Amino acid sequence: MLLLSSVVQSAGDACLICSAQGLIQYANPAFTAATGYDLDEVKGKSPSILKSGLHVPAFYEGLWQTILAGKVFRGEFINKKKNGEIFYEDKTISPVFGERGEITHYISVGRDISQQKRVNDELRISERRYRNLIANASDMIFTHDGEGRLLSLNGAGETSLSLSGREWWKANAYEILGEGYRSEVEPLVRGEGNGARSKRIAAVETKLPDGRTIVIEPTVRVTKDDGGEVHVEVIARDITERLRLQAQLQQSQKMETLGRLAGGVAHDFNNLLTVILGFGQLARDQVAQNPDAAQMIGEVVRAGERGAALARQLLAFTRQQVLHPRLVDIHGLLHEMMPMLRRLIGEQVQIELDLVAVEAVLLVDPGQFEQVIVNLAVNARDAMPHGGRITVSTSTQPAETGGLARLQVRVSDSGMGMDEQTLSRIFDPFFTTKATGHGTGLGLSIVKGIVEQSGGTIQAESVPGQGTCFVIQIPSAAGRPESLHQHHLVEAGAPSAAGGRILLAEDEPEVRRYFERILEDAGYEVVGATDGQEALALISQKPRFFDLLISDVVMPGVSGAELARRLLKLNPTLKVLFLTGYAEHSDLRWLQESGFEIEAKPITRSLLLERVAAKLNAKDKTAAVLVVDDDPAIRRLLRGAFEREGHTVMEAGEGGEALSLLEAQQVDAVVTDLSMPGMEGIETIREMRRRRPELVIVVLSGQSASLRAASLLGADAALSKPGDTLLAVATVQRLLRRNNAGSGR
Repeated sequence: MLLLSSVVQSAGDACLICSAQGLIQYANPAFTAATGYDLDEVKGKSPSILKSGLHVPAFYEGLWQTILAGKVFRGEFINKKKNGEIFYEDKTISPVFGERGEITHYISVGRDISQQKRVNDELRISERRYRNLIANASDMIFTHDGEGRLLSLNGAGETSLSLSGREWWKANAYEILGEGYRSEVEPLVRGEGNGARSKRIAAVETKLPDGRTIVIEPTVRVTKDDGGEVHVEVIARDITERLRLQAQLQQSQKMETLGRLAGGVAHDFNNLLTVILGFGQLARDQVAQNPDAAQMIGEVVRAGERGAALARQLLAFTRQQVLHPRLVDIHGLLHEMMPMLRRLIGEQVQIELDLVAVEAVLLVDPGQFEQVIVNLAVNARDAMPHGGRITVSTSTQPAETGGLARLQVRVSDSGMGMDEQTLSRIFDPFFTTKATGHGTGLGLSIVKGIVEQSGGTIQAESVPGQGTCFVIQIPSAAGRPESLHQHHLVEAGAPSAAGGRILLAEDEPEVRRYFERILEDAGYEVVGATDGQEALALISQKPRFFDLLISDVVMPGVSGAELARRLLKLNPTLKVLFLTGYAEHSDLRWLQESGFEIEAKPITRSLLLERVAAKLNAKDKTAAVLVVDDDPAIRRLLRGAFEREGHTVMEAGEGGEALSLLEAQQVDAVVTDLSMPGMEGIETIREMRRRRPELVIVVLSGQSASLRAASLLGADAALSKPGDTLLAVATVQRLLRRNNAGSGR
């Protein structure tokens, strides 16, 4: 008995001996160390002094039921020390029986497992965290054995490898990921080579069970457990989209580089062709009495014209050509093209129209749109060497929120179709599937360039053996379409030199001399400027001396667009004609949106003289102008400026009044302030543009940020305030001329 007492006294576990009534009779030193209670403090008391209150009553009910039944109870207790600290015990409570089998005592042996609990809880939290991390990772994470059998797979892996809803644990990684993956991983599994057991594989192309092909970038680590079992741990990223975007970026950069090269070549080439064709035509006229010489010079001119056509093709696919957009009824245009298309594609191929679009009016260059349809029709014909059918159809695509409805034009054929590889390259310049000598490979590149420069998109759909369909979408336009046979050239004779002073800004000496020659021969007084800076200096000396500026667009130093911006501040009524071999998108867009007329080089003598005569002889039509400003003095100033030019003027002091006048009166143009009481100018512009998309809106403001905002919200032009009223009048007149030319009025 003494030995037993000694063992209990020195035991490392907390021991309690309680009476049959459950009162403490003995506690060893380990109990004191664990709880903070001395024997004297607990003797005669219930062990319930250790209760933390964190157990439900049923826990203790189960304990008493067990030990009263003479059985051993073992459980995990959440107890409270003397100092209030919570601790965990793994405790066994055993009944002690007397000679007659009655319970005389209870012995409790408990071990403090608080530290173990903390470690286990931390491990559990860590495991849950990493399990969630793996489950929610965007990369594929999986393991497999040496034979490729999948052992684990996260959600991203299920989705990316098309294994969702399937019994992936029956799948084999080598079979799913293919020979490329197997050939990289198996040497690691066998431990071949320099002993490396991990590897990052650059790219593996994989064809999935659902038919998709993806490219993954796996990082592989091979381990062996104590039993020699191989485990292959893989983290893989689907890089299909990244590679697609990289290819798209490379293609974009290639096209940009090619576009700059082609544009620069075309610019210089067009200047050369202007001189060759221009002086060639003059020389041909001079030797009209010598048939042999006239014929030889005619060949030179015709070669120059072919060169000009090639230059136009280069500019077309780089979207840098000069377009002359008009409101065109596309259905009418397609009907008129049918006889020509039938002759072009031959008798073996049938062509039909299926025109069901509700609105078929587009703001496009009709000649360039014809080029698009012709190129697509010829392409379709060549895909059907034994005959077939071409269908040109239209439909209306509803407007998206805040956008315009779009006209969809589909050109489809019943030809041989294309595979995916060919389809991915069809719009590349100089790419062709035709035999050498049959086509330049620019046809579809030109189509894409024209469509995109017209504000649209084009896509191709094709299935080998089932034909090809090209789908064009261009925003619809509002207004009355112009007759396809209507011309706007002024057929007046050239004005006298006294009434026609022309400033010619051209940096190429030969081109400048040619233009000077034909203009002076026609009776105009011409002053040449070698660049934009010299032209600016000449105008600055005599702001009202010149009647017309003819300028190149691309010049060193001051460009044609910048020249126009500065000159119109000096002389707002100056008429301007731009000639260009090519122009950057921003310059072309700004010039066209600002109402300037632009002609492409090379330009024939007759066309140049017609354009000059039209400019100098044209009289601006009178218009109804609404002036909106809360300052009466500014309204009077603008009224006087517009009325002196013959325009009718209405006034409004704020936006709400202006909108009422817009509804009640015929208004062609609005000149508005931005800062006004009541409805602000920004709100007024937005609402006017919504009600009248074709309305000319010019903003006057003293705040540059407000001017930028007005332009983004739909103003046609934004002018600083205070400013020259003549500039406001000239800006409105130029924009009205632009609208009239576009609508055929």
